[in-house]
Amino acid sequence: MKPKFRSILHKTLPALTIIPAMTQMVHANGFATLPGLSPSQASVGAAIDSSINSDNVTVQEFIAALNNSDLATVQQALDAPARILSYGQALVTSNYLLHRTTQEHLAQVRGATTTTTVAASGGKGGMATTETTSIGRGNAWGGYSYDWLDSNSDHSNNSASGDISSFTVGVDWRLAPNLLMGVVLDGTTGSNQDAFKGAVYGTWGESMGIYSDFLAGYGTHNLDSSDSFFGTNSPDANQFQALWTFGYTMGDREVKHGPFVGLEYQNVNVDRFNPGLLPVTLDSGDLDSLRGLIGYRVNASYGRFSPYASVAYAHEFQDDNIDGSGTFDGNPFTVSGDSLGSAILLSAGTNYAFTDKLAMNIGYRGELSVESNGVDSNGGTIGLNYAF
Repeated sequence: MKPKFRSILHKTLPALTIIPAMTQMVHANGFATLPGLSPSQASVGAAIDSSINSDNVTVQEFIAALNNSDLATVQQALDAPARILSYGQALVTSNYLLHRTTQEHLAQVRGATTTTTVAASGGKGGMATTETTSIGRGNAWGGYSYDWLDSNSDHSNNSASGDISSFTVGVDWRLAPNLLMGVVLDGTTGSNQDAFKGAVYGTWGESMGIYSDFLAGYGTHNLDSSDSFFGTNSPDANQFQALWTFGYTMGDREVKHGPFVGLEYQNVNVDRFNPGLLPVTLDSGDLDSLRGLIGYRVNASYGRFSPYASVAYAHEFQDDNIDGSGTFDGNPFTVSGDSLGSAILLSAGTNYAFTDKLAMNIGYRGELSVESNGVDSNGGTIGLNYAF
């Protein structure tokens, strides 16, 4: 191998295994017809086949490297565009974590109000009156969370898995005894992304009876993609997300529980993947998720401890495969990624009250896919809430 050839390959294809030509040279450029390819891999292979006579030196050396590689390595290279699509699937899952964090906060602060009925004294036929008390009109809260995402793919040999760390801060104010509204900010950094999100949220309802929660927010993302096919890219993405739930709480001061239903939505727009050393691109595109929620929540109070737990089923209505298109040296290809799947949502933890106003929360949250190609998420949170 010439020094220049080896240098370019090391820059462009850090993960590509080169097999000496005397050992194995099994691919005579017909990459689209190799055995065991998925439709996405075959489409990318056809685009590379169409570039055999390219006057781009890097393209020619890339094709030569594939010709001298084993089948598994070639399949991995052809799979790269479909693998990139799995980042979008993981992005949707990570964004929904803000919904879980805010829901648990609202369950706690909504429960901080107490409604009592007091009989009027005096004259005949006196009417009863209702009084609502609260430990504070507002809350300043925040915390740190760490989550591990594990993606299983039916369309890609390599799924997008990794860890994310999030710092969340929020403040809210009780506009009326049964209405609270606030703002939350969330910064996330992880294996494949850096993100910043902001949202407005609120809850209507009291400690017992009917309630409704909502959240609407916007976020920006910088995706970190390092791949032997695309090189290193950091495309941007932006997203809108929304949550609405409706529930009913029953029980007593010690144990409150009840069902809830709702909807949550996301629209994620990922910018075009810019070319690296290789003339390869993946076009920009939109990704929509709409999930229906049905679940049950329990909140208890034992002295300074306030344990909680919830379980819900999130049914994904936008369950079509994630499709994308791109070019290799100007020759088009189409790829298909996994669909967004339904999941089981779990949370459990406890609040500990240092004082009447200051409390700490420690908890677990999980999203367990019920699909073979979904994303599992497991993580923990720790935070503080100050009522004022």
